[in-house]
Amino acid sequence: MNDYMALVLAGMLGCWFLFSVLKYFPFAQDWIIAKDGLQLVPTWNFFAPEPNKTDYYLYYRVFSEHSDSYWRSVSFGQGRKWYAFLWNPNRRDRKSLFDLCQMLVSRPSTEQDELVYSMPYLLLLNHVNHLCANDIGEYVQFAIGRIVPIEDDGQLSIAFISNSHLLT
Repeated sequence: MNDYMALVLAGMLGCWFLFSVLKYFPFAQDWIIAKDGLQLVPTWNFFAPEPNKTDYYLYYRVFSEHSDSYWRSVSFGQGRKWYAFLWNPNRRDRKSLFDLCQMLVSRPSTEQDELVYSMPYLLLLNHVNHLCANDIGEYVQFAIGRIVPIEDDGQLSIAFISNSHLLT
């Protein structure tokens, strides 16, 4: 009985592996996706279809009506540890900040008044508010800088500057 169960289990795992490999071949992809109602066959994306060509940087400042302050850089996470290929929970934080910056910058035709109510704007403002909770000042403002190494020779350009908001 145990040999029979082991054989059935090995067959199921073998089929699963075979379907996982075949999913990446054009002749079988549509068929496997159509038959995989429970979505048991994984989708592995080792490389993005179009890799990122831009680096984003988030800056913020806290200031008062009568005093100005300098811009501070927001860290997108610490450097990668040697074991990051196995366990890297901080990558989600870095990825979400990167995606929010990218979403906000990629709306060039949207008016600033409308952007203030967009989800990326509000999430970045909330993040910056939490970073400067203990700072002295009345207002907070954030900016997104970007570097396109291929086009700008590594020069930082400011892609977006937020409105000034009361510090909460």
